[in-house]
Amino acid sequence: LELCATDKAGNKTSILIHLVNPSLYTFEGIDLVADKETEVVDDVKKITIPVGTTVSLSAFGINGGEQVALSGTDVSWSVLYEQNIISFSEGKLTALAPGETAVCVIYKEATFEVDGVLKTGQLNDVIIVEVTELKVNVSTGEDGETEEIAVEPIRTDYAEYSKVAIIIDKQDISSVVTTVNGKETEFYYVGNNTYVATFDRNVNDEDVLG
Repeated sequence: LELCATDKAGNKTSILIHLVNPSLYTFEGIDLVADKETEVVDDVKKITIPVGTTVSLSAFGINGGEQVALSGTDVSWSVLYEQNIISFSEGKLTALAPGETAVCVIYKEATFEVDGVLKTGQLNDVIIVEVTELKVNVSTGEDGETEEIAVEPIRTDYAEYSKVAIIIDKQDISSVVTTVNGKETEFYYVGNNTYVATFDRNVNDEDVLG
């Protein structure tokens, strides 16, 4: 079977799925699990996360109601469409821009022969990832007025997208107390009337951006 996914722009991605005798498998199925709250509707898994959030995905083989963690060369990952809205590597993803994508995990298990050619049976699971825009209330004036500003993931010298940033285009905020969601925050001038404050990428869960 060929599983196809098409995004709104008409771009298509496909993977081949082989059907084999279940007796050849060590596991009855495979379960893709996220370390964030997961919604399941009509057997379709979905997580919704704001920009800047990092999520870990794990694959488990299912056998008699028990789950066994899967890893190694027999496990492969792929982003099915809209690859540019997340950063993804070996089960870990970071949300970069609003939109929707899907991650697929494949476990290669049974090897069998068809017409003299060796084939590999596989189990797979998919999770939908919806990325929402993350905005914070920023006050840059003595009058207490606030504005909503979107948070952006950024690269650092240590790791890709390990920080998130709030970017303000103002002529001068150096003489006022600047707050983010009501908390005093230090911004740095980076030129061209632009100020930036950076935070750990998951700080939005429970700290300054929460």
